[in-house]
Amino acid sequence: MSEVIREDNDDNGSSVADMYSVKTAEPQAPAEEKAEVQETPAVETAAAEAPEETAKVSGTPAAEAQEETFTATSVSVQDETPDNGEPEESSENKKERKPSEFVGGMIPALKGMISFFTIFRLPIGEREMRDMETKFWLVPIVGLLLGLIVFAECFIFGLLNFGSATQALIVLATVYVLSKFLHFDGLVDFGDGMVCSSADREDHIRALKDSRIGAGGLGVALITVLLSVYLLSEVGWGLRMGFILNLGENPNGWWISVAFVALALEVLIKNAMVAAAAFGTPGNGMAGHQVECTNMDSIIKSTVLTAIIVGIVTALYYLFAKGSATGLPVITAVIVVLYILGIVMSVLSGWLMARLANRTFGFVNGDVLGATNEIARVIILFMALVILGAAA
Repeated sequence: MSEVIREDNDDNGSSVADMYSVKTAEPQAPAEEKAEVQETPAVETAAAEAPEETAKVSGTPAAEAQEETFTATSVSVQDETPDNGEPEESSENKKERKPSEFVGGMIPALKGMISFFTIFRLPIGEREMRDMETKFWLVPIVGLLLGLIVFAECFIFGLLNFGSATQALIVLATVYVLSKFLHFDGLVDFGDGMVCSSADREDHIRALKDSRIGAGGLGVALITVLLSVYLLSEVGWGLRMGFILNLGENPNGWWISVAFVALALEVLIKNAMVAAAAFGTPGNGMAGHQVECTNMDSIIKSTVLTAIIVGIVTALYYLFAKGSATGLPVITAVIVVLYILGIVMSVLSGWLMARLANRTFGFVNGDVLGATNEIARVIILFMALVILGAAA
C-alpha cells in the first residue's frame, strides 16, 4: 500500500512549495486514524488511497489532479516572487543606482568601447563589455581617437589643396566607415520610428525595430548627412575667413579650420550620447543596461572630460590659426563663445533626443543613442554657424 505525504519546504525563506513523495510502508490503520497521526484530513487520505474513486468524483485522474495542484502552487509562487527571491526593480529605481555600484575598470571599458564602436578589433570578453556599459562616460575618448584620424586626413588633403567642402565630405565618410556605420544605422531606424504615421506607441516601436528601411528613415538620414557635410564645410570656411579678416592670410589656413572643427566635433557628439543615456529610460534591448547605469554623475564626468579635451583642441587651434599676431579681441571672443557653446549644446542635444525618445517610444535604446551621435553633429554645427554669422 502506498502513502502520500505532504511536506512544506521553505526555499531561501522566500516561498513555500508543496512537495510530494510516495513511499512504501507496512499496512496502515484506517484512513481516519492516519489522518489524525499525520494531521491530514481524512478525506484527503481516503482520496489518496482510492485514486479511482477520486477520479470519478472530480472528473480528473488522480495523477492529473496531483499535477494540477502542484502546477497551480508553482505559478502562484512565481507570480509573487522573482527567481532570486528579491522584488523586481522599476525603471526609475534602476536609473537611481549609481555606476559606482558596479565593479569595473577604465582600461577594459575603453577596450570594449573601441572594439564595439569602431572597426578596430581588440581581444575583449564579457568583462570588457560589462565595464563599457557601466563606464559609458568614457566614450568621448573614442571620439578623440576618431577625431585624430580625420585630423591627420585633413592635413594630408590640405597638402593636396582640397577645398573645405571636399574635406568635410571626406571627413564624414571616414567617420562612417571607422564606426562601421553603426550610428548611421541607428539614425535610419530612429527616423523610421519617428515618422511612423500612427498614434499608437507600439506602432512606433515596431517601426523602430523593423530591419527594413522605410521612407522616414531614408529621409531623415539623407537630410542629416547633407546638413552635416554642408555645415562642417561652412563652419570651417567661416573660421578661416574670420582669422583672415582680422589677421590676414595664415600659411596654415588651407587645412587647419576643418581639421580642428572635425576633431572637436567627434568628442562633443559622444558627450551628447552620454547625456541621452543619462536622461533616457532604459529599455529591454542591447543598450538597456548601458542606459540604466548612466546617470547625472556620468554626465558630469563625461562633460568634464569633454571640456578638457575640447579645451586643449581649441587652444591649439587658436595658437596655430593666429600665428604670431597679437591683440585679437574679436576672434578670441568668438573662439571662446564657440567652445562654451559646443559643450552646452552637446548636453542639450542629448537631453532633447532622450526626451523625444521617452515620449515616443517609452525608452532610449541603441538606435536612439546612434541617432543622437548623428543629429547632435548637425545641431552643434548649426549653432556654431549662427555665432559666426552674428560675429561677421
